[in-house]
Amino acid sequence: MKRKLELWIGWVSAGLVTVILGPLSLIMNQLTHAQYQEIFLPVFDKKLAGIPVEKGIEFFHRLGAWFGVTLILVLIFTALASLFLNSRYDRRIASAFYFMAGLTTLFGSQFLAFILAFPFFVAGVLSFKKR
Repeated sequence: MKRKLELWIGWVSAGLVTVILGPLSLIMNQLTHAQYQEIFLPVFDKKLAGIPVEKGIEFFHRLGAWFGVTLILVLIFTALASLFLNSRYDRRIASAFYFMAGLTTLFGSQFLAFILAFPFFVAGVLSFKKR
């Protein structure tokens, strides 16, 4: 049985995660000293007050790498969920992959993208439900 609603929810959510976390990852990984001092330091002045510039740049590079790994894992989990949802295997496997994509979005974005994780949980519940 085709489960188009779950597939749409999963892939739209994965697209939104790609659109939001992808550019953040690219921006933070390509951050220079001048950009850090011009843009990031004034915005995060109180949080980065006692941290040297090199450490601050390293922090944002790590955060960008973390977002990149999160994005790749979310896309892998969504692809696997779609594969199992369209195949003759048990739909609970697809549900587990959608839940893992939601949890990866939550923890990978450090709970910043909780709005983007919610549809993965909805797709997981819908694919677990019998029709």
